[in-house]
Amino acid sequence: MLEKVNYAEIVHRCFRCGYCKFPSDYSEINCPSYAKYRFETYFSGGRMWLIRAWMNNEIEWSEHLGEIMYSCSTCRNCVERCVFKFNEQVVDVFIAARSDMVERGQVPKKVGEFFSNLAKFGNPWGYAAKRLEWVGRDYTKNEFLLHAGCVAAYDDRAKKSLKALLKLLDVAGVDYGVFSDEICEGNEAVIMGEFGLFEQLMEQNRKRFEEKGVKKVLTPDPHAFNAFRNYYGLDVVHHTQFLWNLVNNGELKVGRVEGKLTYHDPCFLGRWNGVYEEPRKLLSRIGSFYENAKKPQRFLLLRGRERKFLHRLPWW
Repeated sequence: MLEKVNYAEIVHRCFRCGYCKFPSDYSEINCPSYAKYRFETYFSGGRMWLIRAWMNNEIEWSEHLGEIMYSCSTCRNCVERCVFKFNEQVVDVFIAARSDMVERGQVPKKVGEFFSNLAKFGNPWGYAAKRLEWVGRDYTKNEFLLHAGCVAAYDDRAKKSLKALLKLLDVAGVDYGVFSDEICEGNEAVIMGEFGLFEQLMEQNRKRFEEKGVKKVLTPDPHAFNAFRNYYGLDVVHHTQFLWNLVNNGELKVGRVEGKLTYHDPCFLGRWNGVYEEPRKLLSRIGSFYENAKKPQRFLLLRGRERKFLHRLPWW
């Protein structure tokens, strides 16, 4: 179960600072929502001000307040920059504020639709079920369950990457299968504060995993990786880790490509779970790798899936 924590002391101390807004040389803005809107209220410190005012009944909830709370992509950039001992909990404060809004039934209309689709259809957009039927490889107690995730299942460009991964797995002779009617693992329900919906999705998935005898999960989705690893407690591996092991052990032969290669870390793979090395080792094996950040943890990370969902909300 996800537990609620009282973050009042952190809120009081955080909003007075602002150190995490810029890197040490002030060359660029670190916070994605602040970079977009350029208003203090869309930055961690400003958001803390609003949370404190709302907690103390100095302001009432409004659609605009909700929009500001949900503008945070939970990329944890502020966590990396924060100089206080409570830095690991900064984003948790925003998630807790969202959870309070959910419990009071005070969320922006588009967020409510997001939750409704997730509950009814198992994905944020309300698309049809059996999203992986085209794979034609149903799970039958294989070594790995391949969990594609919502974006790879529906987004055309992400689906190309998924198909490429399937080809590599087939070439390497990996024993895997999929659930053709796979549903969301619920990571976004957590970060958007709908803990009850997440528990519902987790219960559905866990029950099916147990019935089908799933022991290991392979996923290209960093968000699913985060949920399965930290909330479900499953034996899960991200596809970059898995492919690197195949290549490093000689189980998958790869050639070299011309030109420089670089890598943009997904937040939920890098900052949330500390997976930085394997993707870089893999790319270095197949080409000339160019590192675009001295310290990947402090680079303005991808925020891909959050933006895929949030860009459909009116304020993004």
